[in-house]
Amino acid sequence: SMGERMEQLKALFAKHGEVLDVQVPVFSNTGEMRGFAFVRFKERAHAEQALSKCDKSTWNGSQLSVNWAVPRGIAKQAVG
Repeated sequence: SMGERMEQLKALFAKHGEVLDVQVPVFSNTGEMRGFAFVRFKERAHAEQALSKCDKSTWNGSQLSVNWAVPRGIAKQAVG
């Protein structure tokens, strides 16, 4: 279930510091997970550690790509 998946993600990232919350976006028409999540840490240093340790690691058979979240529109401006 999605609740279990979110708890598993929280546990994975909590190895690096206190996780405040995990958000898993879903498709509005199907309710299925979109394939990415947002993890918010209490301390920036813990987020930095999680990013360096978890990026390109394997979780549940999938390779993770861990990056800083970028507000909508900013990424498009940088590319365009």
